[in-house]
Amino acid sequence: MKKLAIVLLSVMLVMAFAFSAFALHGTKAYEYAPAVVKSGKSQIELAGELRVRGDYAKNLDFFEEAADTSAKYDERARLSVKATLSPNTMGLVELETGSSGDTYTWGSNNTKPTSLYLRQGYIAHQFGSGMGVKAGHMLAALGNGLFFDHTKFGDDGIVFWMSPAEGTEVSLSTFKIHEGGATANSDDADAYILGAESSMGGVKLSGDVTYWRDRESSNASTAYKKGLNLWNIGVRGSSDVAGVKVRGDVEIQNGSMKDSDTADDIKFKGYAVLLGVDAKAGDVNVTVEGAYGSGDKIDSDDKNEGFQNFLSDQQKFTYLYEYRVPGAEDAATKNTGLSNTMYLKAGASTKVNPDLKVGGDLYYLRAAKKISDADDLDSKKIGVELDAKVEYQIDTNLVYYIEAGYLWAGDLYKNAAAVGADEDPDNPYAVRHGVILKF
Repeated sequence: MKKLAIVLLSVMLVMAFAFSAFALHGTKAYEYAPAVVKSGKSQIELAGELRVRGDYAKNLDFFEEAADTSAKYDERARLSVKATLSPNTMGLVELETGSSGDTYTWGSNNTKPTSLYLRQGYIAHQFGSGMGVKAGHMLAALGNGLFFDHTKFGDDGIVFWMSPAEGTEVSLSTFKIHEGGATANSDDADAYILGAESSMGGVKLSGDVTYWRDRESSNASTAYKKGLNLWNIGVRGSSDVAGVKVRGDVEIQNGSMKDSDTADDIKFKGYAVLLGVDAKAGDVNVTVEGAYGSGDKIDSDDKNEGFQNFLSDQQKFTYLYEYRVPGAEDAATKNTGLSNTMYLKAGASTKVNPDLKVGGDLYYLRAAKKISDADDLDSKKIGVELDAKVEYQIDTNLVYYIEAGYLWAGDLYKNAAAVGADEDPDNPYAVRHGVILKF
């Protein structure tokens, strides 16, 4: 009897612990969860990338001194999972090193150098064959990326698309660019985009209308500010006939900005154009290209004629100008794209053998408008830049490359902060090499 009591007590204690465990780990789910999840076959794809680079740069502030020399190694890692649940439904999650940037500089002294952050995370579904939706955090850009290009870290948005005919697609997108101070404040930045594209034979046409709304209220007590209302209309086309490709892009802007109830409206009248020709001469690919982005006049009126854009911190056309040194918007700010910039480009590339590719580009750069009204300074002269790149495929999905740029800086950079009023700017240059493994 005593043994039976001990056994029963032991069973009760085990059940008590089991109930406690159930109470701790079997709690009710308060978030939405589907009532029925169908089991079935799904395809999981794992991919990634490792990139290691060495970089040397000089005179990036146009002032030659020891402090203006940069020499470093950096690294980036990416890891992505793509889940295809059916021919119509898929999801993608991509993680990347860094939070504000995508790399970390070597020299962590036996510590973990960085963390992984979400670069992409979205769901895509196609309703039959004629329409679909994509929602989540995704890389986003329009056309040639003159006005909008957030393909480095992406934005949060929803994209609806439909294909009314073969080779034609119409899309309606909304992106939450910036939430602002709090979800309760009317201080968000949003983009609404209506786009269309069509291709027939060797001709492709596309266009989009973007409404960029930014209330720009950093004060939580301010319920509403008029902020920025910007419209951008882009029209693009390309034709590929007999190995010669001609492409063009026109961007026209309108709108206004008002950051307080008492300030006058500032009217936007910017525009940008691009025209390029790509052809093949034997084994050499040749490119001739020209582009122009309007600049704002030096005055105090209520108009801004400068081409407005929203771009990632990455190379758009030249390797040095605008990407690694300031652009011509104010000679102090980088990543301004074609704003207040005109360039003419001549480039060529070729494969020396199946594994080795070399190329080079020569740019003539000039500002659309002066950024200084000094009588003795022609501040439209940005300069001439020569870029070069070499790629060598070591093995399957393993590439070693070298890229370099040299800018013969013009008088515009006499306005740079590090350059004295009576001094000529020093010429910046940079060389970067790296190895990339994709899997």
